[in-house]
Amino acid sequence: ITWYRIQVLYNGVESTCHKRYSDFAELDRRLRLRFPCPKGVLVDLPQGGCVGLRHRLDLGTFNERRQDRLQQYLDKAVQVAGKSLLQCFFLSDEAMHCKTVVQLVAGK
Repeated sequence: ITWYRIQVLYNGVESTCHKRYSDFAELDRRLRLRFPCPKGVLVDLPQGGCVGLRHRLDLGTFNERRQDRLQQYLDKAVQVAGKSLLQCFFLSDEAMHCKTVVQLVAGK
């Protein structure tokens, strides 16, 4: 399991949270229900994996591409939904013990 560490800057206060890919998938589902927007406005999440084989073996720089795509997704999600709405997602952190952490930055 990979946990993504996200640095959130909100109202001048920086916080860190940890999310899994499945958390992003749930966020995406909720955002698309609440904010229907034309195709391409909210970028698609990177492709998920059934078994995680591409992730574990880092086939074709899978991990780097996934991190870049998640960063693009976060940047657009903040634009579409606004920082205050996403604060609940970012700061409801259940992952305190992470084995693998990839850093992303939200709300630049």
